[in-house]
Amino acid sequence: MNETGQDQNTIEAEVLQEVESSRERFESAAGDLIKIIQEDSQVRNGVERIIECCMTMTTGYIEWPLQSDRYGVKKYVQEDGSFLIPL
Repeated sequence: MNETGQDQNTIEAEVLQEVESSRERFESAAGDLIKIIQEDSQVRNGVERIIECCMTMTTGYIEWPLQSDRYGVKKYVQEDGSFLIPL
């Protein structure tokens, strides 16, 4: 338990749901933006590139701590790609 009174599994599920929800909102907003500017190919290409860069940076923010020696997490990676970290 933590100060919110929730167990670890509940907190993990909430965090994962928020990450998924954020991804869905981003993809929806990106799609809406591209629809708005679809007639101007130069602007559309620039916006698509910015969206691509945002996605790359976000992936990096998620992947880097998992793969970096800095946090010592990668030694807990399992064969299926999940992590088993002793607490």
